[in-house]
Amino acid sequence: MVYAKYFKDWDWIIVSNIYIQEVENNVISQKEKIDADIKYLVLELLIFGVIMVLIIFGVIYFMLGCIVNRPLDLLAGKAADLEERVTLHVN
Repeated sequence: MVYAKYFKDWDWIIVSNIYIQEVENNVISQKEKIDADIKYLVLELLIFGVIMVLIIFGVIYFMLGCIVNRPLDLLAGKAADLEERVTLHVN
């Protein structure tokens, strides 16, 4: 590919050229780099998503554990007290 420009004031012609193969090679290398960057970003997003899901499930597990286990522990304690009272009362 050739580009030429005539400068009338100085009566000059400036010519530049580039080989099409060089342009194609540059485009191919840029495409490969962009594809690699996209793959890396997708992998990062997947890892981040998995970590976030694990954190959310951990928080939910902890909160449900507190919400469910505390009343059950209180109920078990009251049942043990009631068992002692019934045992003492029957004897």
